[in-house]
Amino acid sequence: MPAIRFRDGVELSTDARRGLLAALAADDASVPFGGLAAVRREIDDGDAAELLAAMQREMLGHKPWRVLAIGTLGSDAQLDALGAGARTPLEIEALCRSGRGIAFEWLDHLAEHGEPALARVAGEALRRACEERGVDRDRLFDHTTPHAPHDPEKTRATLRRRLEAAMIEIDEAALVALRRQLAALALVQPFAQLERPFTRDAEAQLSALIAATEPRPLVAFEGLLRQRGYHRGEVEHGVVTDSRRPLADGWVLMARHDAIWVRERGQKKCGLQGIEPVRLPIWAPPTPALFSEAFEDARVVLEGGVGAKKARAPKPRKPRTPPAT
Repeated sequence: MPAIRFRDGVELSTDARRGLLAALAADDASVPFGGLAAVRREIDDGDAAELLAAMQREMLGHKPWRVLAIGTLGSDAQLDALGAGARTPLEIEALCRSGRGIAFEWLDHLAEHGEPALARVAGEALRRACEERGVDRDRLFDHTTPHAPHDPEKTRATLRRRLEAAMIEIDEAALVALRRQLAALALVQPFAQLERPFTRDAEAQLSALIAATEPRPLVAFEGLLRQRGYHRGEVEHGVVTDSRRPLADGWVLMARHDAIWVRERGQKKCGLQGIEPVRLPIWAPPTPALFSEAFEDARVVLEGGVGAKKARAPKPRKPRTPPAT
């Protein structure tokens, strides 16, 4: 177990730390130990995160307790990982118990973009948090999120996550307005999300493009897919028939193509059969923005340059020997 110190710097003895872990481990699996919140108030942020990591290693069972403990002890990084993997009301409860800005940001995100049942629970948890503090959502974030002008990368990471989720629902007019609003803020420039083109009627254009295009050389085909963020799907019987690009909120762009033999050499070409936005594990109807991104991927893969071959320099001719006289 790591060293644990009180806020005044006094370190707990090894026996005390073992006793603390034993008391926490003996607790009921459904709720945190009654003194856990009091322990959190007496130790600093770094030690709380180390204590949580040690408990996660030692207490392999008791999943409900372990998840809720993240809400009480977790650092921003640990809460960020919890929010990214939230699938049940248990994770929502843990985020709500935290009281930290990153947890409320995830509740806000899940309330807007989570699957319907989870979105309702997250929205209700966020509403309760606002009522308990007597503030609206914006003030809740202002009061609980530390401002760190010296750490622009953390701010950029938060904005990237929110922009990635927003790009699923955004339309052309909203994208133009967002670019205009953020153009004056040097902190948020550049963002790849804001540079994405938006194509109207992209679903129909995608089908027409694929139907009119011949198979591409395999090396160029897979290389351009990788440049766009795709990786091979599952291999079955030595072949792979799709590649996948993960997006935000469970969305995946599924590129279906001709079979690629992964253990054999000699395959020359591969054709793209379609790119479909798919949401996993809960289905949802694709948005125009998702089809626009799929169309741009297909355009790059099918129309991208293969690379011209270098012309060979002509071999110098040997001077002809004159005939003997």
